[in-house]
Amino acid sequence: MRQLVSKYGPVFFGLALFTGGFFGYDALQSIRAGGLDTPDNACVLNNNTCSNDLFSAALSSSDVSPLMPVNLVVETHQTMPFDTLDVVLEGVEMNMGIYKLKLSKMPAGHFEGIVQLPVCREDAMTWRGWIKTSDNIDKMAIEIRLKNEKAGYHFCRRHSGRVWCPFWLGKF
Repeated sequence: MRQLVSKYGPVFFGLALFTGGFFGYDALQSIRAGGLDTPDNACVLNNNTCSNDLFSAALSSSDVSPLMPVNLVVETHQTMPFDTLDVVLEGVEMNMGIYKLKLSKMPAGHFEGIVQLPVCREDAMTWRGWIKTSDNIDKMAIEIRLKNEKAGYHFCRRHSGRVWCPFWLGKF
């Protein structure tokens, strides 16, 4: 055993240093960043129009499903010198990264964009975050609740009154 350690010890030590240096910087940055600074008092966009002193936001549908496009419209209560607004969302129940969307200014003066949230294996998922100006000064806390009829249902198809799914999802 002692011969093995003396012979291969420097190799394992070098491998440990390389691995720690390779992944350590990213791990340190994510610990320092702490993810998105998500609000606790976010307005749920699925249920109603959300408003604050600067914005009013609404979704085109209260039912938000994975990969299904939903229109998000933001009206501004005052003139904004920006051509875009930023939407930044982060998953609450599970870490699925940060979803970013730019809302474009329309000729009528409001901002608009298509929200298309990623697939999740859970029955429901909450995305919480901000609608904010590009200078990061003015913002509104929002929340969008993503719902599946059943986890994995978006891979299934209805045919002849029955729901057909890939074999790995089981029966619905």
